[in-house]
Amino acid sequence: MATTSENIECMGSTMRRRHKGEISNLVEQSENSNSETVQQNEKYDKKEKVRLGTGTYWLTRTVLLRSIACMYFIAFTVAYNQNKQLIGDKGLTPCKDYLRSVKRYVGGKIGMAALTYAPTILWFLDWEDMNGNLDGIALVGLALSGFVLILGTANMIIMAVLWILYHSIVNIGQLCINIDPIMLAGWESQLLETGFLCIFLCPLWSLAQIPHNCPPSLISIWSFRWLIVRIMLGAGMIKIRGDRCWRDLTCMDYHYETQPVPNPISYYLHHSPWWFHRFETLSNHFIELVVPFFTFMGRRMCMVNGVLQILFQVVLIISGNLSFLNWLTIVPSLACFDDAALAFLFWPVQQTKWTLLKLQNEEAAGQTATKGMLIRRLVNVAFGILIAYLSVPVVINLLSPRQVMNTSFEPLRIVNTYGAFGSITKERTEVVFQGTLNVTHSDEGVVWEEYEFLCKPGALDRRPCLISPYHYRLDWLMWFAAFQTYEQNEWIIQIAGRLLANDSTVLSLIDHNPFQGKDKPRWIRGEHFRYKFTKPGSASAAKGKCEIHPDCCGGLDKVDFSKADMSVLYEIMKYIDLRGPSFCMAVITIIFNPIFWNVVARWEHRTRGLTRLFKSPYVACYSLGVVILLLNIYRSHSFMVAMEDQPKLELLDRVQVYYMGIALMLIGSQFVISSFLALGFTGTFLGDYFGILMEKKVTGFPFNFMDNPMYWGSTANYLGLALINASPIGVLLTAVVALCYKVAIAYEGPFTENIYQQRSLSCKHK
Repeated sequence: MATTSENIECMGSTMRRRHKGEISNLVEQSENSNSETVQQNEKYDKKEKVRLGTGTYWLTRTVLLRSIACMYFIAFTVAYNQNKQLIGDKGLTPCKDYLRSVKRYVGGKIGMAALTYAPTILWFLDWEDMNGNLDGIALVGLALSGFVLILGTANMIIMAVLWILYHSIVNIGQLCINIDPIMLAGWESQLLETGFLCIFLCPLWSLAQIPHNCPPSLISIWSFRWLIVRIMLGAGMIKIRGDRCWRDLTCMDYHYETQPVPNPISYYLHHSPWWFHRFETLSNHFIELVVPFFTFMGRRMCMVNGVLQILFQVVLIISGNLSFLNWLTIVPSLACFDDAALAFLFWPVQQTKWTLLKLQNEEAAGQTATKGMLIRRLVNVAFGILIAYLSVPVVINLLSPRQVMNTSFEPLRIVNTYGAFGSITKERTEVVFQGTLNVTHSDEGVVWEEYEFLCKPGALDRRPCLISPYHYRLDWLMWFAAFQTYEQNEWIIQIAGRLLANDSTVLSLIDHNPFQGKDKPRWIRGEHFRYKFTKPGSASAAKGKCEIHPDCCGGLDKVDFSKADMSVLYEIMKYIDLRGPSFCMAVITIIFNPIFWNVVARWEHRTRGLTRLFKSPYVACYSLGVVILLLNIYRSHSFMVAMEDQPKLELLDRVQVYYMGIALMLIGSQFVISSFLALGFTGTFLGDYFGILMEKKVTGFPFNFMDNPMYWGSTANYLGLALINASPIGVLLTAVVALCYKVAIAYEGPFTENIYQQRSLSCKHK
């Protein structure tokens, strides 16, 4: 018994020791866990730099999915608002008539032949309520694309459904959506191809934004890159092989005026100097024919391609209403960037980077492939083989001297040919519908009243609209009708008939019906007019100004300005044209330059993106400095062109003023040169933002004479140039320069001081 009790006591003490040890271990583990959490939080709080690896595409997938969802959302919005009027039960060209004709053509049965000819789920729906079917497809598409857009996540099923739904609309559009095999609306096929690629970017079931067991496939990422390469090369090759004006660099002299639907900026771009149009055309050829090959030249050059393509599309978006085509072309360009490049888009940035770093470490460590992962890899390989196989006729077409643009070689439009503006119309003509209530149309004194479309040019006193990325299909079709015959566009006869009947369905696609609330018109005609942009400052342009309405401007409209002596102002304004294209371009360059270098420098200070790109802060700083110098040279050139284009002021055209201008330029140059010598290249060109800090503050000349002598010396130079040339517009532009510098100083000064304060604090801690 004694032995037993001793054993029990020993066992009890052993258990107590173990229990105590386990508790201490748990406490220790808990403390370690808490300390790790604290350390992790401290890392976030201190914004410790996280160096991500390259070559992963978790965030790229999210960006691509949100982008394509946005495009789907816009496309389904257009479909919901316009399809009933175009292809509905009482539409311009009812789609049920088209489906019936296809059914007869394939033998009267709805089978594989019908689905191959016109892939659409409408084959299986009730045709008696086609408006309801079209609305249902559009609404489901809006709901699904909105879901993906908001959450940034999707699976293969959702993306496949979106693709099928949009296919169902596009393939029954006939003339109103597809226009014609020769003039196919390229963005429809491009959206379908991009949407198809997105299906294989997603996991099968999971809706997690970062599904750990399904990393984005490199095959899928490269399919997007292959798409942007084909889009740009197709557009570039069709231009070189097409209109001669692309080869003699004159196409941009006409494009802004004759494009399908100009916007307000088109007017000003059209009036740009001739050399600017030549530069645009050369840049277009470079970006479409040379830059795409950067994709295959390593990560950095691939990202350069992505940046240039996105900037190019942004310029095109600004310059005209080309539907969502250019917005859509940005989507595959995003695949040129990996997680390390896109992490700054996700907030909070540091937490995102830590999450990605963990994923990258797990991926590098390797994990046992499950059966599902192996199947997915096989699917990805099969997908890559499919894209390669379907690309063969596309590449052959691209290399062919008889290249065809915007064409599909298979009914599902998985891999297509692309191109735009292979030929440029040199004059803008418009078909303007007019109606009259007169019994006969040939009598003298017949009053013809015009119909106004929603966006296309019509009334001379209406400025161009701004609708991109939205799209008015009928307005776009009218552009084609203007330089073709009605035999090539039979639908235009349908429009005339509907207008004659005062049909509300088609009239809902028109902005102004002159017979609203009146009797039906007795006659309808289509007149052909030639349109040209007015010259800035001309009498024709002045007629487009809006009148002051009663009770506007706080009662200022009631002031009798005729009694004010405005003679001096009128005299000065004769020498200043604020709407001149060269003046506008000069203002743009003056405003753009400080914005550019401040944005880039702050981005560099926050992310060290340029330093990583060039592998050295000094090389990065010198590169930015060269870009700033080139921008400043172009700014000065624009300044001179603006002065040359506008008249001199006699009051300034004097010897005394001339020598005053020379004196200002000498003083300004002294300030600029001495500032540069005192600061050095890196000090002048924002080296502080690159971490290249000066040992001590510069206090010698000219900084002991004034603050920011570089800026004010530059301003003095511009004022001197204006006085030498007796240019009032130059004086006005100098004021813009001074204002921009004043704003830049207000932002740069405190930020730079903060950089040096942080260095002082870090030195004290050391």
